[in-house]
Amino acid sequence: MPANDTVYVIDPDPAISEAVSTLLGTYDLPVQGFPDAETFLDYRAAQPLGHGCLLIEVKLPGLNGLALLRQLRGEGLGLPTIVLTNAHEPAMHRQAVQFGADRVVEKPLINDVLVYTIMNLLPEVRYAARRNGTV
Repeated sequence: MPANDTVYVIDPDPAISEAVSTLLGTYDLPVQGFPDAETFLDYRAAQPLGHGCLLIEVKLPGLNGLALLRQLRGEGLGLPTIVLTNAHEPAMHRQAVQFGADRVVEKPLINDVLVYTIMNLLPEVRYAARRNGTV
């Protein structure tokens, strides 16, 4: 797996970022955690994002996860995105997909489901990068 495949986790619960980081570390995938949308946006403004994917919690302080996703898609950020939610809310699932989410995963996270979802999104990133001549 290329070193530039990073999983960007935007979730206010530090335990989630730590758990995802530990889990994905066993697959040699780096994880970068952010407690809110604003911190992620500041990070993104300071340096370009590498290849990888986003994990965005719906219930973020400040700018919520769906609003963040909508803004990122509006700015042309095409990284595959997994929206995390605590509840089975079909309307929210539809809205997440409408705003550009590739997948919606419900908490509590099940390790196998999360890893499978991420690994199935990352090859799409590498294929798109090869197609665009950026890898």
